[in-house]
Amino acid sequence: MSRPVILHVTSFAFGATSHPGVHRCVTGMAAHADNVVLHWGESRYAAEEGDGVAESGVSAYRLEAPKLLKKPFAVSHLLAGVRRRHGSPAAVIAHFGNNGWRALPLAAWADVPLLTLFHGEDAARRVVADEYADAYRRLFAAPGARFRAVAGHLADSLRKAGAPGEATGVHHLGVPIPKEPAAPRTDADGGLRVALVGRLLGVKGHAVAFEAVARARRAGSRVELLCFGEGPERDALEEKRRVLGLSDAIELCGALPAAELERALRAVDAVVQPSVTDPDGRAEGLPNALLEAMALGLPAVGSRHGGIPEAIVHEETGLLVAEGSASELADALVRLAAEPATRRRMGSHARRRAEQEFSHEGQGRRLAVDVDEMIGAYRRIPEPERREAWRASLEGLAEAPEETGRRERLRWMARIAANRLAGAIP
Repeated sequence: MSRPVILHVTSFAFGATSHPGVHRCVTGMAAHADNVVLHWGESRYAAEEGDGVAESGVSAYRLEAPKLLKKPFAVSHLLAGVRRRHGSPAAVIAHFGNNGWRALPLAAWADVPLLTLFHGEDAARRVVADEYADAYRRLFAAPGARFRAVAGHLADSLRKAGAPGEATGVHHLGVPIPKEPAAPRTDADGGLRVALVGRLLGVKGHAVAFEAVARARRAGSRVELLCFGEGPERDALEEKRRVLGLSDAIELCGALPAAELERALRAVDAVVQPSVTDPDGRAEGLPNALLEAMALGLPAVGSRHGGIPEAIVHEETGLLVAEGSASELADALVRLAAEPATRRRMGSHARRRAEQEFSHEGQGRRLAVDVDEMIGAYRRIPEPERREAWRASLEGLAEAPEETGRRERLRWMARIAANRLAGAIP
């Protein structure tokens, strides 16, 4: 049986560090499908990279701009190249909600279903913003489409915004499971070294963590906090550390490459994820950093915020505390400092949960099954019904073929023919 060709659309440069969630989602499907990534834009974290792309069997192509997806002959040009190089696509997966409606013409003119994966505020805020309301309405009306969010509360937000209930659900992102778990520190001597991994943003809850460390130390626990990441809140956090008198207890370590970060996490006793809703209403999905720490066998203390309770099982893999509560977080840290056996038990359970529920390969397999079911359901929709649904979805989001001038149409047809002969993809 031939493997389906799946087109992935993302607005980030495709690489292991530019947006690891998308990269792992795509490469996790490598055993089940031929994956072709269409991307644009520069990486958030570094210049364009291709880490692990060739090794994973994924093909990635950079588009000049997403606006080309609105033009029927530009999409025909693109699809001709994909078919020549890889075969006819069976489905499209758009990563992030805004790329869902951008990918509608691609799915429509390829006559394949579209699955949109929402990662965070794209499901919680942008989907209800007035400027995007019509685009998302059209996305939700696409024939046979499915909508997946990385956490349950985000899937609920999509349903409230109009996504069809039966087509909407959860797909947790996967993380690689290291061959060996982190070894418990033997030199802890009653202290506790914890890590907080994430960009220095208000939503990550660094300020709450700083207050908790101060409280724990006043209670007599020698708690140290290592913060990994960069961001716009760095100056404010450095000042807060100074005001609290915690220069010897809190270190702002900056952003580290993945391999260095893993080595650093192997030298801590636990992780904290005290995420909060920021003043603008921004909330977390399910932080990748939390899942990566669990995969290493580290216990976690997290707030009851966003998708965090979907990862941390209270008293089994870690501890959950009230969102924004420095006192509850401090109590949890004091307890972990005093109970090394509890840390070891929770860390072991955390790794087992990561292996069973959040592994890179396992989540890739689950997504492949989801897409395969979507393809089968789409093909059962009568063709006239599909055509009418696509027409309604594309209205106002894409140019109609008859709107393309004769000269431009001939130019695109010539490019399609030339690229078909060369086997090229734009």
